[in-house]
Amino acid sequence: MSKKAGVIGRLIIPGYYTPLRHAHATVGALLSRLEDNEIEGISFAPMAQREEADEALMTSQNIIVDVLNVQDERFKIPGLAQQIQRVIDDFGTCMPSL
Repeated sequence: MSKKAGVIGRLIIPGYYTPLRHAHATVGALLSRLEDNEIEGISFAPMAQREEADEALMTSQNIIVDVLNVQDERFKIPGLAQQIQRVIDDFGTCMPSL
């Protein structure tokens, strides 16, 4: 089904399956928060998961841009294409390492 969805279908893994894995009490969700420490052994990782947060931000940005592109294609809203490009440019400024 995601292949039939077109461009937005490429976001099925980062936009649906990955967050769902963290939303439910699963072994995968638990293991993603553990760290192996030589002194204490296995324990919960106390630090923020910044990489996962960045991935969530990038995925949500892509979803918003895709939805706006659909709106522009369907309704031909004057000036929307330029605003979409501005959103993309601003995101590139905020996330220069991409």
